[in-house]
Amino acid sequence: KSALWGMTKALAVEWGAIGATANMVSPGLIVTPLTQSVSKRARLVEAQRNPRRRLAQENDVARLAAYLFSDAAEYINGVNLPLTGGLPICP
Repeated sequence: KSALWGMTKALAVEWGAIGATANMVSPGLIVTPLTQSVSKRARLVEAQRNPRRRLAQENDVARLAAYLFSDAAEYINGVNLPLTGGLPICP
């Protein structure tokens, strides 16, 4: 993730002058077919730790990505947006 974050910042600076934006989305645990191998208990514990008391859904990520691609987000550039429901991110 550190390499992706570095690339995002570099692209934001390099391409910003031509009107392009580069941002990063960092979701927490998302309910997908790929995370079904995580034990039910671990998913429940993670959901209870979250201020929203649930795990992220695929649509949560999709809606944020759609917003970033919209004209409403044209001035958002070079940021990492944690999609954690309010759960603090460890540095």
